[in-house]
Amino acid sequence: MKIAIVILLSALVAFSDAQFQFTPVHGCEWIKATTPVTNFTLFHGATNDSTPDSVRWQAPVLGLACSASESSATTIGSPATTTYVPCTSPGSSSTNARFLTFDDGASGNLSNATLYFVRYTQCAASIYAFYYESNFPLLCTSDAGARTCVSGGNATAIVTRELWLPPISSPPPPPRKI
Repeated sequence: MKIAIVILLSALVAFSDAQFQFTPVHGCEWIKATTPVTNFTLFHGATNDSTPDSVRWQAPVLGLACSASESSATTIGSPATTTYVPCTSPGSSSTNARFLTFDDGASGNLSNATLYFVRYTQCAASIYAFYYESNFPLLCTSDAGARTCVSGGNATAIVTRELWLPPISSPPPPPRKI
């Protein structure tokens, strides 16, 4: 019995360490393992500026558009701080994305960004969730204390997980009495 448990645990560890392999889903052949992220813009206003900080991007192949703005003590895109960004897509319920930035450590300048987002979609008779991640360098410019950053290279999101969502239905009716 102990040997069986050890073998089972070893198999689970090996399985959890396995790399995700994207598999196309019937009815969603338009969803690919990668998708471009376009029009990425991060804006930090100057401390004496009333323009709110904002971030926005699109994944046009998925029909996804994400944007957020705020004017508070916590700025959007502060290094190593997660910002939740609302996203919309046609024919799908809205979803949230996560956005993080990282600085270069030495000068405190923003050096790269990471995006996480989900696209829910109908594939044939089933609904799936496709989880994406994108890491890319940032190119930032400063003007009078305000900073604007754009993607500094090929911003591509990859599918890191695909999940079949079971149908939500009512319980069956009670049996009829004869």
